[in-house]
Amino acid sequence: MKTVNRDFLPIGSNPYYDRIVNRGLKASTILSKEARGTSLNEAFVNYESKAELKNLLEKTIEKRDGLQHLLDGKSSANDGFERAFTNREKFLMYSQKLINEGRAMPGKVKEPENLRDERYTLMANIFIKNREVELLTKLFENYVEKKSTEDEKAILRFGVRGMGKIRHSVLVLMDGMKVTASQNGFRIINSPSTPFHQLSTYDYITMYKEHAVAQSQLNNKLAPFKSKLQAVKATPEETKIGIADKTKEILKLHPEWNLNKIKWHGKLLPDPEGFERHQLNGKPEVKPTEKTSVPKVTQKN
Repeated sequence: MKTVNRDFLPIGSNPYYDRIVNRGLKASTILSKEARGTSLNEAFVNYESKAELKNLLEKTIEKRDGLQHLLDGKSSANDGFERAFTNREKFLMYSQKLINEGRAMPGKVKEPENLRDERYTLMANIFIKNREVELLTKLFENYVEKKSTEDEKAILRFGVRGMGKIRHSVLVLMDGMKVTASQNGFRIINSPSTPFHQLSTYDYITMYKEHAVAQSQLNNKLAPFKSKLQAVKATPEETKIGIADKTKEILKLHPEWNLNKIKWHGKLLPDPEGFERHQLNGKPEVKPTEKTSVPKVTQKN
């Protein structure tokens, strides 16, 4: 990764600049223990893999370089976006306007307050991003890959319940399945042997809740019928057949209830069909086999 040396305004040069820097340092989840919720040593455990940490470092460098471009770069009309002039270009245009109007001499135009504050804000944010890059680089260089937090015996041991484990303010397990970051930064299930591999934890919990609500609604509809079977003292076999037939009858009237299930290791689990699969942040620790690979699904509307 390219390291770029940046010139920035020293702390104490300007009160406005100092306020922006101090505010940014306190708000940074990378630099501030209060914002991050952990000490520097504990910051290592917030990243499940070196690839995940490297991704964050590269994105931080990209943001820093983007800010530097906004400060003193040259805008392009061919980048696919609406043309946005940089701070340096705005000042040059402002200067040329005054010179053309005969109100200033080249090299002697005073910077207007709005452009000065914009410049200080960009420089302050570049300063903060540089500090973040320095810390993330240190973490990356000293990172030691951890063993998987996933316990094979605990994976979906009690089925789909939406029970998560938080470690240092970061979700690391969901119903025994390992959770890491996706390429886009949100939490994602990283458990290749399960049917829920690469589902976001948000969609996983949504699936669980929708299934639980539908099952509750079905049970409410079945309750009067079960009472009738008890009243006529139906045999266990008659009860089993009767409930199965009544369930089919009710589900035909309520196609919106998603109670489809799949069988996995002897368990009946909610079917994840229709929920989007997301890319992991870095390569998965275990490659899915042909037997356990993720089936193609359509994105949920």
